[in-house]
Amino acid sequence: MEENQEVKKIKVITEGLSGMCHKAERMLDLTIDGFVHHSKNKIEQAEKLGEDIHGEEKRLTGLLVQSSTVGVEDKEQLKALVASLTHLQGVGEALKGMIPHVRNKVNENVLFSDKAVGELKFLFENTREVLKNAGDFFLTRNPLLMNHILEKGVYLNQIADSYAIEHEDRLIAGVCMPKASPLYINILECVTRINWNIMRAINIFRSPQEEMGK
Repeated sequence: MEENQEVKKIKVITEGLSGMCHKAERMLDLTIDGFVHHSKNKIEQAEKLGEDIHGEEKRLTGLLVQSSTVGVEDKEQLKALVASLTHLQGVGEALKGMIPHVRNKVNENVLFSDKAVGELKFLFENTREVLKNAGDFFLTRNPLLMNHILEKGVYLNQIADSYAIEHEDRLIAGVCMPKASPLYINILECVTRINWNIMRAINIFRSPQEEMGK
């Protein structure tokens, strides 16, 4: 009976991790709308969803703390769940960290160049896809989906690095306004943190014995 309860608890936690990814996807979606359309309302909705994600983090952490597994395999699985949850907390913090920069852009009506807006929209949309796929992966453990997430995450962070370098050139050339520069760079860094943490969460979850042994 105890073992069955632990299996059920692991299932509940796994579903919770999936739900956190989908909430993060929605939060990023709202942040995109706020960024593109200068919508204070969307930013406030994104902020509220960030609080919901934090509440889910606390709930899942409580379940993990209460767990008392009986088998080595279950114990390793729980370790992986703890580590994955930690990285999803990192995703939530990166999303929350992005909001003040987007809010400043909206409140102060800071203008970005068309190129900068296009670059951020590309990263936003593709990172949102990574979050959606990660939520699905926690439920399915589909190896093809896992590979797609990891490859996409690496690619997006490489693109973000190249955007940062190109941005420096635009700033020197006077194409980018100095007031917009720190906002753009900080948003880029938040996107990079989101993808890095998702990749770590997926890596640990898919192979707990291998990852925990490192």
